Order: sequence, then C-alpha cells, then structure tokens
Amino acid sequence: MKITSPLVLPFVTAFVFSITLPSCSKEAKKERALGSAEEFFEKGDYAAAEIEFKNTLKADPGNPEAVKHLGLIRENQGASYEAAGMLTYAKEKLPLDDLVGVNLAQAMLGLGFVQDSRKELMALLDRTPSDGEALVLLAESSLTPEWIEECEQRIKKSGKKTSSTRLASALLDLRRGEMEKGEATVKATLPAIANAGAGGYFRVQYLGKAWEPLKLVLPQLPEADR
Repeated sequence: MKITSPLVLPFVTAFVFSITLPSCSKEAKKERALGSAEEFFEKGDYAAAEIEFKNTLKADPGNPEAVKHLGLIRENQGASYEAAGMLTYAKEKLPLDDLVGVNLAQAMLGLGFVQDSRKELMALLDRTPSDGEALVLLAESSLTPEWIEECEQRIKKSGKKTSSTRLASALLDLRRGEMEKGEATVKATLPAIANAGAGGYFRVQYLGKAWEPLKLVLPQLPEADR
C-alpha cells in the first residue's frame, strides 16, 4: 500500500526540509562561532575570542568549551573571582581536563583558598604526575614543612627534570630559606622559564619574603605576571 502519491511526496519533502533547516542552520552557526573563537584564542587574540565565545553561548547556553575558555581568559587577565566561577562549572562538565584543573587551582590560590587549590592540584597530579604547571603551583602554595615535603615527593614522582620541576624545587628552596640555592636554580633555568611564560605562575602574596630574591633574578618578567 502506498502511503503517498508522487504528487504528494514533493510537498512532504519540502515540509520536512522547512522544519530541519533552522535546526541545521543553528547547529552550523554554533560550530562556526566556536571554531572561530578557538582560532582567535590559539592566536592569543583574547578580545576577539571572548566575543566569539559569548556568541557561542548565545546560540548554545552553557556550552562547556565556551565557558572553559572564557574562564581561562579571565584568569589570564587576573580576574580570579570570575575565573573561578566559570572554571568550576567547566570542571563539572569536563572533569578530566587538566587545563581547567590547573587554572581553577591558580584562581583559587589567587583568592586565598590555598587548601582548595592544593586539593585540585593533587587530583590533577594523580592523573598527570608530570604536569609542570601544577607542580610549580603546588610548590608556590607549600606554606608548611609538611606541604613542602609533600611537594618534593610529587616532584620526584613526576620522573622528569624540566624547567618546571627545577623551578618548583627552587621555590621550595626559597620557602626553606635556602636563598642562594634557590636563586642559583632560578638563574640556571631562567631562559626556559621566560620562554614558557612561567612568570604567570607567581603570586607574590604567597611567596612573602622569599619573593624578594626571586625578583632580582627575574628582571625581564613584567610585574603583572608576578
């Protein structure tokens, strides 16, 4: 039994097409906005990227990649309070994303939530023991002898000697008051640190007095990055 005649079929096809076209167009618009935003982000054009990520959210409210990248932009701008909120949401949707984890930890550290920051870093290092950025932040937040020892064990567990692990060790030396040793390590790794943009890790309020000698050996890093 035929359901439609040849004369009816074109009208049915046109009707279905009219229903699906807006949906397809909307999906394509979302993908274009997100793709464009990510391209701007990779190029470091954060102003343009922010516009496109916001456009993505207009078309797709709650898109985790858009929220994630807006959080990364806010943290890069030093707006830790806004960044923490966005990255907390992104973490719920993207629980295994290390970039989200380390930036959320950095935002919490900037807001003074040291224990929460360390908890996030520990979870990240359980997944990725050699994450250099996480190790540097963990060293930076090591305010007690117990935390210093804990960080040293994590550095050893990473199994790698990189500019990040050497920088983390130098921060621990400074924490212990071993200024000459810490300064020597930082000076030795300074070119690699500068090239990696590691100055963005530092938050002077947590280094306290230990920061003073470190400033002397990081002259080319902008004050805003410290």
